[in-house]
Amino acid sequence: MSIILGFVFGYIISEVYERIVLNIAKKLKITGLIIFGYRLHHSLYGLLIITIALILYDSSISFLLISIGLGNIVQHYFSGDGFVFITKEK
Repeated sequence: MSIILGFVFGYIISEVYERIVLNIAKKLKITGLIIFGYRLHHSLYGLLIITIALILYDSSISFLLISIGLGNIVQHYFSGDGFVFITKEK
């Protein structure tokens, strides 16, 4: 059950982030998190959460964190951006 709740939570948090934070960033003319000419997409946060879960290796927390990270990545995919984590800026 915690796997499903974690997945839904990760999906919802990503959706809220995309609708609120990214809209505010657009109004402020902030183009996103760019480091050394590479744009870091919010799906990268999901990948980082999964990596942290694998490092912790506590089964109950790990399953929850992995499902949150997967929810984040899946939301990014369905928002139209696909499985993209880092892109080169032009």
